[in-house]
Amino acid sequence: MENIFFVSMMRSGHHAVLNWYSRNQFQPIRHLNDCRIVSGDIVPDPPNLVMFYNGHINKYLLNESPQAQEEWIGNCHKTIFSFEERDQEYIDEAAKIVHPQRMIYVVRDPLNFIASCLKHAEKYPQVRQKIIDNMEERLAIWKNQALILENKQTTSQCAINFNLWFQYRSYRDNLARNHGFVNQDVGVDEVMLFGKGSSFDGLQYATNATKMNVLSRWEAYQREADFRSFISQELAEISERLFGITYS
Repeated sequence: MENIFFVSMMRSGHHAVLNWYSRNQFQPIRHLNDCRIVSGDIVPDPPNLVMFYNGHINKYLLNESPQAQEEWIGNCHKTIFSFEERDQEYIDEAAKIVHPQRMIYVVRDPLNFIASCLKHAEKYPQVRQKIIDNMEERLAIWKNQALILENKQTTSQCAINFNLWFQYRSYRDNLARNHGFVNQDVGVDEVMLFGKGSSFDGLQYATNATKMNVLSRWEAYQREADFRSFISQELAEISERLFGITYS
C-alpha cells in the first residue's frame, strides 16, 4: 500500500488538483478528506468523508454502508490523506503513524487565497471566525508551505504551484511525469463539491472549471481594508517571486 499526503489550506484549490492527480493514474485510489489524528489513528473529517477515484470515476462514499465502501475501496493500493490548515509539526506527527511515501503540498498565491477566504466568509458568515479572524495564524502556515514550494523538490517531499497547474497543460504534463503517470487531463474541468465549490462561482462552472477567473479574484478586494491589512511586504514579495502577481 502506498500512502500519499496532500497538504494545503482551505480555499486553495487543492481538491481540484487532488481529483486530477488521482483520476489520471487510472487505478483505484482511496482518499480520506481533511484528516485529523484521533487516538493515535488518522481519520477523515466527520462524518467519515472518503472518496474513490479511478480514471473517469470519482465517487463520494459518505452515504455508503461500510460493506459498500469496502466493495469500492477493497482493491485500492494507494491511499491519499489530505490535510487542511495543519502546521508542519502536525503533519510530521501524522507521518509517524502511516509513513507516507510522498508529501505533496498544494500552494495558491496569497492574494487570491486571501480573497477567496474573504468571499467565502461573506457567503457563509459562520466560518468567519475560523478563516478570517485567524488569518494571521493561517498565513504563518501558508508561508511555510510556500517555502517548500520555493525549495528544491524531492521524491518524498514536493509542492505544486496551483496557479501554474491551473494555467498550463505543460505544467500538468511535467507533474504527472514526475509522479509516474501520463496526464490525460481527466477531471481538470470539474469543480469539486468540497467546501461548496468555488467561493466566487459556487458550482456554476461545475464542468468547465478552466473558464473560471481564479487568478484575478484579488482585484475585487484590492482596495478593501480587511484585504490590505493581511498583505505584508513579505507576502507581496512572495506573490511576485513565486506566482508572478504584483500587489499594488
